[in-house]
Amino acid sequence: MEKITKEQVKFNSASTILVTDTASPETFPPHWHDAAEFIVAVTEGCKYRVNGILYELEKGDVLLVWPQQIHETVRIPYGGVVFIQFSSIILENNLDLVSISRFLYEFHHISGGICPDLARAISGDIFDIQKIHISSDPLAETRCKMCIY
Repeated sequence: MEKITKEQVKFNSASTILVTDTASPETFPPHWHDAAEFIVAVTEGCKYRVNGILYELEKGDVLLVWPQQIHETVRIPYGGVVFIQFSSIILENNLDLVSISRFLYEFHHISGGICPDLARAISGDIFDIQKIHISSDPLAETRCKMCIY
């Protein structure tokens, strides 16, 4: 049986949100963490496994990995994805989201081919978070959280 480890997501002391650059690893073994992870595929050939299910992402697809879910990066081409990780506290401090979390946590793959408007909207929010996160905006953290909500 493959060993599953808990990854410690280290947030900047002033932030509860991380955004990747193009240097995410091509593969990463099965793991879990307390943070949520939202991924948008910017190229073809991205493969992830979440709770034992393999997802082969097309360009524009979105993958949602919720806190404490076992997942692995099977293959990501260089620069193939943009992803954000954010503290589960952002979800846990919102009673509306807590009340529907058992439904949310079942959803992982949003196909740009099947649900283009939803995939485009979530991708847009992830790209907005990426831009805001690197800006010098004094309210960057709040703006990023608004995109997450």
